[in-house]
Amino acid sequence: MNMYLSFKWLLEKKWVQLNNMGKKRGKKKKGNNKKKRNNKKNGILKKKNGKKEKEKCGKKRKKEKRKNGKKRKRKKTNIFDKEK
Repeated sequence: MNMYLSFKWLLEKKWVQLNNMGKKRGKKKKGNNKKKRNNKKNGILKKKNGKKEKEKCGKKRKKEKRKNGKKRKRKKTNIFDKEK
């Protein structure tokens, strides 16, 4: 009987874990409305060839800016090449 009870307890514990895994902190809205809201919030909608296209926003935009900033490259000096 004792083994049966412990097994039952383990099962219940496992189910609690599984149930908690699926839950997320806040409910997230899905669907088209969310996409539109995000587009308005994060990037400017602009038309390109008759189609609406979103500007790069957030991390991607920052990355692009960083890449554009790195136009001046340092000359790599070879340590082993000693010609004077």
